Amino acid sequence: MPAAWLEAARDLEIGQTRRIEHDCGQGKALLISRSDRGYSAYCFRCPDGQNKLFHPADPEPLAVRIARLKARREAEERVTTSCALPSPREYNLREWPEPAVGWLLKAGLGAQEIKDLGAYYTKTLGRVVIPVREGGHDVFWIARSIDGTLPKYLCPTQGRQDIVAKYGHDGGPPVLTEDILSAYKISLAGYTSWCLLGTKATDKLVARLIKRGKGAIAWLDPDWKVKNKPGQANAAKLIRRLNLLGVPTVNVLSGADPKNHTRKEIQDYVSTALSSLQGRLPQPE
Repeated sequence: MPAAWLEAARDLEIGQTRRIEHDCGQGKALLISRSDRGYSAYCFRCPDGQNKLFHPADPEPLAVRIARLKARREAEERVTTSCALPSPREYNLREWPEPAVGWLLKAGLGAQEIKDLGAYYTKTLGRVVIPVREGGHDVFWIARSIDGTLPKYLCPTQGRQDIVAKYGHDGGPPVLTEDILSAYKISLAGYTSWCLLGTKATDKLVARLIKRGKGAIAWLDPDWKVKNKPGQANAAKLIRRLNLLGVPTVNVLSGADPKNHTRKEIQDYVSTALSSLQGRLPQPE
């Protein structure tokens, strides 16, 4: 029979850790973890040489793997038929797999900012879910894969045309981004940002830009390492469309996705774009 710590570790997902009790004394002194290599345990109380345990990963039978992937696909098909947030919802970062936390940390977000964003991990999908809110209500969501499962992003099949994912104060010209983390990161740097949830603007978003009358800044992914740079090709189409519709728009071409820049770098890029945009906006008489 496997040791108690190993049975507990097998309940973890890859990248997760947990503190449990050890038979060397009272209190949760044993830290167990699971990686793609196997299961580990470290006791903070046992003497050196006796405080580290390891068990290699269990081989996954082909039938089990097929069943697991089939169950996940079925779960994806169920949840994408509705804009209701997927369940179960785990908000405690300590219970998330390490890659899930790492994705948000890489974007420079702290625990409080992750909480404010409303992000959570759902075991059923093996993804980080980020809700889209309007008027204080959750109206849409995107779910990001953290284990290489495709598609990388999952979202409801209906409803995208009806929302404008806005972040930050409702002030100057909005910075238009491809993804939510980039829009949120820009808002933390002090600017208004709207997420396109892709590279194309919906009719509703364009209508709001026209009514707003303050122009826009397009900051899509640079795609330096991708052939033909689709992000920038789409940025050019977006800017051309908005300009033709009377929404003066300027482009930001940076060294990385917006979410991967520091807040100071974001401020530098946006302030430069605002200066360029200012000369193209109608001046008050």
